[in-house]
Amino acid sequence: MLNAADLPDEIAALKAMLVAAQAREVRKDDRIERLEKLVAAFKQTAFGRKSEKTNPDQFELALEDLETAIAAI
Repeated sequence: MLNAADLPDEIAALKAMLVAAQAREVRKDDRIERLEKLVAAFKQTAFGRKSEKTNPDQFELALEDLETAIAAI
């Protein structure tokens, strides 16, 4: 948590900090959206009408993608 004493007094520096924080928030939202889509695809594959026809190896590959994305966050 930021303290008021830790913030710079210059307006330009404050604006730069705000822009950087907003960019991080957008990237985080994008990652969350991607992970939610992956989870939905897993659910569809596991519980959908054709779940018995899927190759289990595909789950391992997608799980690795999820673990990598989570580690990046």
